[in-house]
Amino acid sequence: MYQNQKFDYTFDEKASNDLVYHYTAAPLIDTIFNGANATVFAYGQTGSGKTFTMGGDLSSAKTDYSHGIYAQTARDIFHRLSQPQYRRSVEIFITFYEIYCGKVFDLLNNKKRLRVLEDQKGLVQVCDRQEKQVKSVQEVLNIIQ
Repeated sequence: MYQNQKFDYTFDEKASNDLVYHYTAAPLIDTIFNGANATVFAYGQTGSGKTFTMGGDLSSAKTDYSHGIYAQTARDIFHRLSQPQYRRSVEIFITFYEIYCGKVFDLLNNKKRLRVLEDQKGLVQVCDRQEKQVKSVQEVLNIIQ
């Protein structure tokens, strides 16, 4: 049985990380500065390029995290925070977890298995995940390394 799926955008293997960022994560910057949470996730089979897209080029001797979605998002968030109208007490926290074979693992806590529950409002909650406060792009890059 086939199901129809609707996507805002699809990208092929020729799409640059900059292009993917522009259409996916970049619009979420306004969302978080309007007081909401945002989640960016990559979905696909093993070897399909999720790590490259999210983290950057990790394959060469000169590992380059600067063009991954994580780094681009962090740059835009901290750039916005440096502007006068956003200079206020704001704390940025990040979490990283992996969903693999229907199980959720905390990538900031030695791949500890996490529970996923639905709350009374119907919102999905990932329980007991590790959160790290970050104050700069470099701190984000240090964590993903």
